[in-house]
Amino acid sequence: MNGRKLLEKITENWFAKVASIFVAIVLFVFHRVSALEERFLSVPLTVRSENSLIPANSYPRIVRVSLRGESSSIFLIVDSDIEVYVDLSSYTEPGSYQVPIEINKTGTALGVEPLEIQVDPVEVSFELDYRERRVVPVTPSFTGAPEDGYELASYTIEPSQVEIVGPRRRIEEIASFSTDYIELKDRNSNFTSQVHILNNDPLVVIQGGGAVEIRGLIRGTIIQRNFDNIPIQFRDLNSRFSSDDLEWYGRITLEGSQNPLQSLVLPAGVLYVDCSGINLPGSYTLPVHAEAPGSFETIAFEPGSVDVEIQTGP
Repeated sequence: MNGRKLLEKITENWFAKVASIFVAIVLFVFHRVSALEERFLSVPLTVRSENSLIPANSYPRIVRVSLRGESSSIFLIVDSDIEVYVDLSSYTEPGSYQVPIEINKTGTALGVEPLEIQVDPVEVSFELDYRERRVVPVTPSFTGAPEDGYELASYTIEPSQVEIVGPRRRIEEIASFSTDYIELKDRNSNFTSQVHILNNDPLVVIQGGGAVEIRGLIRGTIIQRNFDNIPIQFRDLNSRFSSDDLEWYGRITLEGSQNPLQSLVLPAGVLYVDCSGINLPGSYTLPVHAEAPGSFETIAFEPGSVDVEIQTGP
């Protein structure tokens, strides 16, 4: 067969031949596409920003990613092999922007063919504001009450201030932070607790881990108690003297920890008069002294003095 006849043979019914080839290609592609599997992943959305602007509004933290490809390949891909992110580096002024989500393949996702990747949503609305830093105080939060007869006398918090970073408008609205609750119920001794700082704004970041150490001083509840009809003791009166005026009673107010003070029985001599300076018979106005027992403190007592008539002889 010469070349001319061969060409005529090839071009004979050329439209039908081209159509057949086209249909074959379409069927092949359709078969390949219909044979592909689809898989869905939930991937964290990363925000990249190399300037002073950061998000000032809530935005999706998780993006739905669909993978389409051969099942033997796509089911080997793990979530960390697909990175989805938005890049804010090109934005230089605060405002509202629609920012497209971009995709980066890593790990087992590299070299997988065919592989179709789609994200939902495809773009995110952002309110951008300047990044601001500020130092604010931290206030501990307590709940419950110590054991009966005890109280929280004082506490220290370390650190007492933290640095926060976030959008300027939100940072300016924050005056302080509170901690998670520290339980005081039934405590009767000092304690140290590690507690988290409460932060309900995901756009504000607390530097340093967001936890503080609280040291609490628990002591007995301080109360005052009055004691009446307390005998006044006359001390060191020379045996050469006597008096008919040495039976006096007084009143004293003590302060101290609740439990031991409530059960205290006063010993003799809490109120006394010093008679060691009397060398002659006569009339004397002698000061009354108070001597609180143990760790208790004298708040007040009466009388402040007594009048006595000292005679010679028993």
